[in-house]
Amino acid sequence: MASILILGRHASILEKVKKSIESWGHQCMGATTDEEVRHLVQHHSFDVLLFGGGVEEESRNSLQAFCQKVQPSCKFLLSHPQHVQADLQRILSS
Repeated sequence: MASILILGRHASILEKVKKSIESWGHQCMGATTDEEVRHLVQHHSFDVLLFGGGVEEESRNSLQAFCQKVQPSCKFLLSHPQHVQADLQRILSS
């Protein structure tokens, strides 16, 4: 079981993806803002930071740099809802 943090800009899509990931046996938290991600990363341990397709490149780059300092073993993934399961399986097995 992996611990996954999702950053998604649309709360309704974020909740659907979060529920799906939890149904696959993973622990999952969600955030809609960069500030929420920074706070969660400082207070919880994550295996994967999953970026939704609507997260801007500037935000992804900034958060990856921040997370690498705080949690160097965290992996990063950009995925769309229809590909999340396969993408997570791939990154978790690498």
